[in-house]
Amino acid sequence: MIDPAQKVQWQAVSLEAIDGLAQAWEVVDFFAQAPSHLQGSLLLALTRSESLLVALSDGRKMLLIRYCDAAAVWQSDSNEHCMAVQRVRQDNAWLMAFMPRGSGSCLSSLPPGPLALVAASSGHVDVLVGSHMRITIVAASRSWDWAWSPSLGPVYLTLYLERSADQIKQWLLQNLPQGYAFVGDRLHATRNPQPEKRLRHTDEVWFSEGRICFVHGYYRHVEPVDNARATFLLRKLARAELGELSFDLFDGDYGRLCAAGYGCDSLSRYLDPEPRHDHRSPHPWNTLRQLEITVPAAIDVTEHIRQSLNLAVGLPAQAPLGAALAMPIQQLPRWITVRLPLGVRDFDHGCHDPDHRIGNRIRWFTA
Repeated sequence: MIDPAQKVQWQAVSLEAIDGLAQAWEVVDFFAQAPSHLQGSLLLALTRSESLLVALSDGRKMLLIRYCDAAAVWQSDSNEHCMAVQRVRQDNAWLMAFMPRGSGSCLSSLPPGPLALVAASSGHVDVLVGSHMRITIVAASRSWDWAWSPSLGPVYLTLYLERSADQIKQWLLQNLPQGYAFVGDRLHATRNPQPEKRLRHTDEVWFSEGRICFVHGYYRHVEPVDNARATFLLRKLARAELGELSFDLFDGDYGRLCAAGYGCDSLSRYLDPEPRHDHRSPHPWNTLRQLEITVPAAIDVTEHIRQSLNLAVGLPAQAPLGAALAMPIQQLPRWITVRLPLGVRDFDHGCHDPDHRIGNRIRWFTA
């Protein structure tokens, strides 16, 4: 006996007819609602267009929107939220399916109102839900770790801001992407929970006083949806939603600073997919200033480093201890190599940053 579902067929409907189809819609699971024998032909038809409105012969209607990334941005009033979209098998293709309310099992509810489609950037189609909401794409971006030469990991992108930990947490709560959850002072990707304090195969966001840190764990097992969610947050930060910032990309395996940028505009350009910089070649974020200090024999090491640092940043040689590293970070060398005299094995570089303002943002080496 033939399953009645196998008799269901589909036909394309003019997108102009969408206004009169329903006054309330919801997001549904395409693979659960589209009969399995139709899924291939529907997906093929969707590859030829950014959107597809179909009528099924069982009386149901379905709107399909194609995406080039694993998440969409839902905008309503002054709020934005990052929501996952469905992946087409294991391809680098994604979609969102809509049906009139009550037609299928709901993944995400929408405000009441008819749907309308409007052309957006790069040929993409945005969905307007009445006058309440716009569903659009995550801005095209490179993965935030592109300037890292892959190692065992982990890798950290740390953003430095003039904000308290409470202010940062409140901002994260207001912009929490779907698929993230708070665990103490961290956001964890709920798709891949990990035992406490383990960084293997993780995608996390840490925060504390004055900083937000995006983390890819050991082996960088990162799904496209992880990158899309991080991109959503980073693009908002690049629009100065928490004020001006600077950032460092740090390899936790080799203890190496891979890249650094100063200002929201620098972060925005760092994320832009074009022009496509190669992490193995010089680019605007890895051409960082270096300083080499050679300490002569029979000279006080701390005093000589103090004077050398002061002169290197344009201060008088006799400026007090700590004055050089109180300068804005973009004016400072990010690598300092100190060549010590024979018989001297180590020195205290912490005394040059008595207020702990720079922390580990400058890499010190002893030769």
